[in-house]
Amino acid sequence: MAKLIIIFFASLFCVQCLIYQTDQKELNITFQQMKSEFVGKIGTAMASFRQEPYVYHIDDTEKKPCFESIISNGKEDYNVKCGLWSKDLSSEVIIFCNIESNIPSGDYYILLNETNTFTYKDYDVILQNCDKVKFTKLEKNIIDLYSNSQSIQINDGVDSYELRFNIVSYNQEPLFANYLPLDNCRTENNILICTIAKSDILAYLTTIDSEVIIDCIDKNNNITYFPLIPKIKINMKGYPKKDIFVGIKKLLSNVNGCGAYIAYETDVTDVSNFYNFGNSQFSLPFMKKENETAKEVEIYCSFVKYENNPLFLLCKMENEGTFWLKEIEQEKKVKDYNIQYNYRIQPVKNEEPIQIKGDGRFIIWSYPRVLDFTKTNDPLYVQYGSLDHLEYLKGLTFNEKEKDLECQLINGILKCDVSKSHFNGEKNGFYFLKHTSTNANKIISYEVRPIKVILENHSKGKISSVSINYLILFILLLI
Repeated sequence: MAKLIIIFFASLFCVQCLIYQTDQKELNITFQQMKSEFVGKIGTAMASFRQEPYVYHIDDTEKKPCFESIISNGKEDYNVKCGLWSKDLSSEVIIFCNIESNIPSGDYYILLNETNTFTYKDYDVILQNCDKVKFTKLEKNIIDLYSNSQSIQINDGVDSYELRFNIVSYNQEPLFANYLPLDNCRTENNILICTIAKSDILAYLTTIDSEVIIDCIDKNNNITYFPLIPKIKINMKGYPKKDIFVGIKKLLSNVNGCGAYIAYETDVTDVSNFYNFGNSQFSLPFMKKENETAKEVEIYCSFVKYENNPLFLLCKMENEGTFWLKEIEQEKKVKDYNIQYNYRIQPVKNEEPIQIKGDGRFIIWSYPRVLDFTKTNDPLYVQYGSLDHLEYLKGLTFNEKEKDLECQLINGILKCDVSKSHFNGEKNGFYFLKHTSTNANKIISYEVRPIKVILENHSKGKISSVSINYLILFILLLI
């Protein structure tokens, strides 16, 4: 009887093993390209693979190693811990390998062709076409962050939100969520925690920004993305909106180049700041002069609102010629372009002429938001980004009384040195960037939010003046 029981349980165990084995699924993935060609002193080598065919929905963003591989420089081999990373509903699978600081710098191959197959959860992962998986390890720090999936729910009663990123290597590089600077970050236990004010989210994001990408400007002035940080989901549904009645007052810039923006001032002042003109465009009718006649053309426009300024209407001029705004005879409603507002443009007749000639460019983003000269005597810098040909922007300045800024185009980003002397005779405040237009005059780049400049610390001045007043009063009492 005992033998029969033993045989029964042994048979049951064998059956369970067979069931387990048959439950294993084959995940065939083929190497496509490296996601990171360079790795710092400590970092992550990443290679993009693709399911062929795309069968399984894999969602794993924890960055946990699940197999070992070997990297080789042709002379020495090193064991590394590797794993699999993938977002739900994506056919892309990233194979990552953790590269530790004890591995010398140089060129390496990841010998995944020798690994060939490994077990991941209930998959037998089969690697294909992976004999050219190579990277270069450098003897310098390179930013390397990763995170799980994160989301932000915009609520009326919440004023700030947090994003968290795991640090492999971080050297105070400026981070962005789309064009929103993440400049309020702190480090705790190798976690980078970035706090975002709701006012900034409303100022930088639009109704179509349901997801944002995290990137940075690295030490070489390159825009760097993070393959192991999923897009941050932004949920704005149900946020209360207001109707804003907009009266177009006057033309602010009437000369520019093709591909640049002209600006109108409006009568709206009591609205929140909004900087993102690129994803909130709507069309308005303009007239274009052609010989002795004029024809109607549609031009894409957007509203922006900056500190201490009224609401501006920006319109992108794509072609040369003479233009003017066609009379708006009936109220035009602009909905679903802003998280907080629906705009209602009132009837207006404004035929101020606009001259567009030559090449122009517009700036998409700028960094930083503040130049604080009370903390350093060294020149600071401002960076500007656009789609292309930023070199067309000439004669950049914040103060026309001083020399133009010295700027360099480095890896597609315009970097301008700004010294305190550039603001000689000026005071703390917000300053618009100006550039030299096609008619050789300085005009404001209204698509760029003005930068806050701090030249002196008023609080110290107030404290010292108060102290002096108390001293004088004390002396008078003694007398």
